[in-house]
Order: sequence, then structure tokens, then C-alpha cells
Amino acid sequence: MEGVLKARKKKADWKQGLFLISLLAYPILQFIIFYVIVNAQSILLAFQTLNKDFEWTWSGLSNFQAVWTDFCDSEALLQTSFFNAIRNYLISSVLSYPLTILFAYVVYRGFRGVKAFRIIVMIPSIVSGMIMGLVFKRFVYAMPNMLEKAFGLVIPDLMSDPDTVYGVSLFYSLWTGFAGAMLIYPNTMNGIDKEIIESARLDGCTSLQELWHIVLPMIFPTLTTYLVTGISGFLSNAGPVFLIWNYDAPTPVYNVGYFIFRRIMYDGAVWYGYVAALGLFCTFISIPITFGLKAFLEKVDPTND
Repeated sequence: MEGVLKARKKKADWKQGLFLISLLAYPILQFIIFYVIVNAQSILLAFQTLNKDFEWTWSGLSNFQAVWTDFCDSEALLQTSFFNAIRNYLISSVLSYPLTILFAYVVYRGFRGVKAFRIIVMIPSIVSGMIMGLVFKRFVYAMPNMLEKAFGLVIPDLMSDPDTVYGVSLFYSLWTGFAGAMLIYPNTMNGIDKEIIESARLDGCTSLQELWHIVLPMIFPTLTTYLVTGISGFLSNAGPVFLIWNYDAPTPVYNVGYFIFRRIMYDGAVWYGYVAALGLFCTFISIPITFGLKAFLEKVDPTND
């Protein structure tokens, strides 16, 4: 009898193992093909160049030298792209994150008019991104003519003037970037123990005190996740540049993500080695910054006390 039970258990364990293998085989295969192999090929491309016979030849560190030369050249498009990528993240961190948390708190508290506000904020994520981009472009293109006819104001073409194009790109990024966070933060706030909030209000805690001393510390892990994931991809994020300007974006709105995208999709295979080296260069920059920020935020996390 004992032998029969062991045989049945062994057969059940074998079936369970087979089920787990069949369940995990497909995602593991996808990971190997679309992540390991693709990235391995990208690393190899960083040390190769395409010659005039359209053959890949080993070129050592020449691609990295070209990237470093352009990075140090104040007149090169790559340095402008790096500067804009850093500026985009800093402005987003200083302006967008606080506003997002404040608006999420307004939604969480259910103040008057919050439903209409939530609909306005969520429109970019509900409507197709392509449609939003086209409508935004048409509106901005028509704005100078509208203001001149309605109020007699003369303003430059916002989509092409060097002094305004960056502001247009930044505004669109901030506006469309609210939607995702406006789903996450209010739901995280709803997970806070209601008794803590009620006790604080009975003690005379104001809304701002509640936000600063209770809500923010309780959602700090979520905030940490957003900050860390944001900085880990700040050099690869192209933003709305291609959506608004296609391949003809003006220099002031270039960032590293758009620079890489345009070089690959528009300028062709001759840039593959350069772009692969640039990707590794960005990785070397992003890794210490990402882990450093993560360690700092985990250290100052008030939930650890």
C-alpha cells in the first residue's frame, strides 16, 4: 500500500512539474529571444561599423570615441539631447510630481468638482495618442491666428519658434503624464487606514497637515517607485517629440530617446554601431544614478521608522 501511495505521489509531482514547465516555457523563450539575444546583438554592434560594401567589420572603440566626442562638443546635437533629457526629468520631478500628488489628494478627498477634473486629466489616456497629438498640433498651429483675430495679440508660431518649441513639448509631456499617476496615487491613498485619518481630523489636523504628515509618509514606497523608474529611463524617453514633429523636430526639443530613434529609423543602418555604443554609454550613466537614488529614498523612507 505504501509503495502505491509513493508511486501516485511521484506521478502527481511529475505532472505538476510538466505543467509548470509548459506554463513557463513560452515567457522564458520570449525573454531569451527578445531581451537576451537582442541586447547581446546590440552590444556586439557597438564594436562594429558598416563599410561601403554594406558589411559589418570590427572597429574596436571607434564608436565610443565618436559618442564621447559628440558628447563633449557644445555644438553637437547629442549634447543638446543629453541636456534636454536631464532638464525634462528635473522639471518633471520638481513640477509634475508635486502637482500630481496634490491633485491625487484632491481626488482622494473628493472635493467639489473633482469628477470633472478627473475626466479632463484622464482624456489623454482615454483618447488615442495619435488623435491627441494631431488635435494638439492643429490647436497650437491655429493659436497665433486665433489670438490675433480675437484680441489683436501677435505671437510667433509656437510650433517652430526656437523660443517656444521646448515649452510646447514640455507642456504636452506634463499634461499627458498626469493620467497614469492619477490612477495609482488615489488608489494607494484609499488604502490608508481610515481610523488614522479620522483620528487626525478629530485632533484638528488640517488638509495640508494631513497630506504632509500622514498621506505622504504612507504612500512613500509608491512615490519611490515612480521616482526610481522615472530616472532609470530618463535617457531613453523620447516624449512626444516624434508625435508632434515627426522626423523634422527642431533642435531645441531633441532628447536622447528621439535622437536614437531618428538615427535608427530615418538615417539608416550606417548609424547602428554608433547608436549601440550610445545605448551602452547611457546605461553606464543611468545605472549608478538609479541605484544611488533608490538607496537614498529607501534610507529616508519614513515608513522604516
